[in-house]
Amino acid sequence: MGRPPASPPDAALYAGWPADAILGVADGLVICNKPAGLATAGRDLLDPDCLQSLVMARLRRTRVWVVHQLDRDTSGLVLL
Repeated sequence: MGRPPASPPDAALYAGWPADAILGVADGLVICNKPAGLATAGRDLLDPDCLQSLVMARLRRTRVWVVHQLDRDTSGLVLL
């Protein structure tokens, strides 16, 4: 039996995240500028210490899927 759908992460989660970190949203895709030191994805959708959760909180979504990942210590553009 699966877990119930997650609720969007709390907005306080991204309080210190730059306002321009999400560069674009179109056709179901999100382009983000990932800073070094932040994981792209967590162990699951409820893991708060990753870009995926920050994007879910900022966009008020219960699910956002990562198209590709960058290492924690790498900064750059990520497609979700």
